[in-house]
Formats: sequence, C-alpha cells, structure tokens
Amino acid sequence: MLHEAPLTAQELRVRLPDIPLGSLYRHLNLLIEADWVETIGKARNRKFAPVFRSNYLSSAERERITAESLPSLARLILEIVDRSFVRFAAQAEFPLPDGEVALVNQALWLTDEEYEAFRSQVKTLFALADREPTPGMRRRMIAYFAVPEPEDSGASLEPGTSS
Repeated sequence: MLHEAPLTAQELRVRLPDIPLGSLYRHLNLLIEADWVETIGKARNRKFAPVFRSNYLSSAERERITAESLPSLARLILEIVDRSFVRFAAQAEFPLPDGEVALVNQALWLTDEEYEAFRSQVKTLFALADREPTPGMRRRMIAYFAVPEPEDSGASLEPGTSS
C-alpha cells in the first residue's frame, strides 16, 4: 500500500478501516523504530513511506531485520489478519458456504529450488493486488508467512508427520 505512494495516517486509515487509529499509530511507530518506514514532512501533513520498496527484500534490506524487529512486524500482520476475520464474522452467515474462508497452516518439505518456484508463483498471484477493482470483484485478505525451520530442529523426516 505504501509502495504506491507515501500516505498520511488518515489516508492509511481510509485504506485500513479495520485498524483503530490508535493501533495504526502504534504500529507505524513500531515500523519507524524498526527502520521499516520513514516519515516525510512534519506534524499534521507527515506522510509515511516504506524504507523497503518491494514485498520481497533485497539482501541489503534483509540485513536490517533484527531478532527484535521481526516479531513486531509479524504482530502487525497478524493484527490486520485478526481484524479481517472479526469484520468478516460480524457480517457472515453461518454455517459458512464451502470455500468462503480458508484457514491453512501447512508445513512443506521443499528443496531450495522448489521453494523458489513456490515463491515465484505466490509473487505472481500477489501481483493481482495492483489491479483496480471492477464490478463482481470482492476484496479478499490473504496473508503469507514463510519461515524456514532451523536445519537442526529435529523435525521428523517421516512423510505426513510434523514436529
């Protein structure tokens, strides 16, 4: 969202109606402290812009991520996901129609080459976010987390099992 152009907090609030303004400022401050977002301008006209200009980080950008900043960023994404579910649940009819909501947490055993192909497919799908909405389209919130297990995590090598 900030990749399109720097935005004020009020402009972000319009685009993220699920996030209370106080939470939005708290998260913006966390992102500023972690050097993930920079400010442009002063006081009431202050705009926020990403330090990183892509959803996929360069090696130089990845070097700026710390063990302290990463959990804060994950919490921000999780709060946005949580608010999306709360908003959906408030207006949904139950039982949910088949395919209406997907909740997936799946461990995949992939080689580096397979994972790179998977990332490429996800990147292609996420490029759809740049489209303008047209009649018949519905906004769908999709979160994507990919965290590799440490090589010595002791995860089972048996197919169909997980640690």
